[in-house]
Amino acid sequence: MSQKQIRLTCVVPKSDDPTSFYRAFGPLGELRKTIPGLEFNLPNVYSWATMGVCDAIFMQRPADPQCLQIAQIAKLTGTPLWIDFDDDNLAVPESNETHEFFGQWNIKDTIVKCSRLADVITVSTEFLRKKYSIYNKNIFVIPNSINERYLPLRNIIPKRPRDKVILWRGGPGFHANIAEIVPSINKLAAANPTWKWVFMGHNPYEIKVKNKQFIPWMDYLSYLQAICQLHPTTFIYCLEPNDHSLSRSNCIWLEATFAGSVALCKALPEFDRPGCLTFQNAEEFEAKMTGIMNKEIDVEAKYQESWDHISKNYMLSQHNVGRKEILEKLVGAR
Repeated sequence: MSQKQIRLTCVVPKSDDPTSFYRAFGPLGELRKTIPGLEFNLPNVYSWATMGVCDAIFMQRPADPQCLQIAQIAKLTGTPLWIDFDDDNLAVPESNETHEFFGQWNIKDTIVKCSRLADVITVSTEFLRKKYSIYNKNIFVIPNSINERYLPLRNIIPKRPRDKVILWRGGPGFHANIAEIVPSINKLAAANPTWKWVFMGHNPYEIKVKNKQFIPWMDYLSYLQAICQLHPTTFIYCLEPNDHSLSRSNCIWLEATFAGSVALCKALPEFDRPGCLTFQNAEEFEAKMTGIMNKEIDVEAKYQESWDHISKNYMLSQHNVGRKEILEKLVGAR
């Protein structure tokens, strides 16, 4: 089956965003190494004719009416449909700017209907698998992982002790997530003026300290380069207590470790990983950050623990084995 030409029609809402990097064109592009005959079809118009020249359809994060139309045509034409989710878009909170779209009943209905029409669904977390299994029983977890293609970027990490930099990244939709620890950040920053707090993608206006830096968001490849060059000691990641947060995947742990740093995340199941530091509340966040700044926590040991585990268990080539099996089974059953 690996030598047979396979034409996969890809329906991806934004081809170059971080979710595509981890869940769509990032892993699919690398899949060509193990399926030499794999070709991608990216039509501007979807119809019975489009389905007639492809062997299967990959659809990432379906939500709009066109996605449902494609899923229905796929079912009518017997074209296998593979859907991937990396967030719980059925539970986007009002604090997130995308709630205006995902909060509409017809959008939620589209997500559910597409899920039911899929031949197979892949998700990034066990939480998503359990939640979406009520719509489709043929659902599998393929966790996010590091694409080996970009490992050479780690060569730009400075050969010196980590800089006194704490990094947070996120968009406007993450603003409410960080609210719980804003007072702690202001307190810690004021007490430790030699440490710089860098915010990438969004500038939390409540954090008013001199040792704060804002960096606008950039394309994902530039982001990977930037975090390696920044050489931060710690990435911080806080989340609101809701289903949307519980569905979040391991990206921040992967990114922090990729950049030679340690991650300090809200204590949720997805961050119960080797070398990943966690906190339950603002008080524990302050205590862990103080331990990092005072070198009471061995950041190097935590980083090595994370990197050892990731390099053995979270490389893309390992998890693309599952994608290869899914695609070949879909096409073979047609």
